[in-house]
Amino acid sequence: MKKLVYIVVGLAVAVGAYIGIDAVVVTDSEEVQAVIDQACRAIEKEDEKLCMSYVADDFRTDRGEPKGRLARLARWTFRTFDNIKVIVNECEVSVSERKAKVHITFRLLGDYQGRRAFILGEPLHTASASLHFEKRPGPAGRKGRWLLVGVSQFHPGWKMPGVSRKSR
Repeated sequence: MKKLVYIVVGLAVAVGAYIGIDAVVVTDSEEVQAVIDQACRAIEKEDEKLCMSYVADDFRTDRGEPKGRLARLARWTFRTFDNIKVIVNECEVSVSERKAKVHITFRLLGDYQGRRAFILGEPLHTASASLHFEKRPGPAGRKGRWLLVGVSQFHPGWKMPGVSRKSR
């Protein structure tokens, strides 16, 4: 009977250790997802400096737009809209080595002149984009971090008269 108790306790300790280790180990995918979550919170706080801290200095869109253009767009959005809310509908992360690609669909809402408005997306359509991240080395002795290096296949999620997705 004592032997059975020792076996059960030993198994419980082993399972607990396994679960504990699994909860402590963070995958690259989870790190990228955490960066996206933190960036969304920074957008909702309307904190341009914090938002841009997740973007690499050599950032470019597939149209060649640099980090400075993204910063100006964020500044304009934060000046124009209040109570911004990011609603992520889908976020698929794929990691290979020190690079990650994220397909994301989302809506961005804010108050404009006292009324709730869709900044990106609309009630029946989401905005979408492919986000490209790279894990960049940290300062001496510090862990590297994932930074946004590019955006491609961006669609604002609303329809403009005379413009189709195929023409973009």
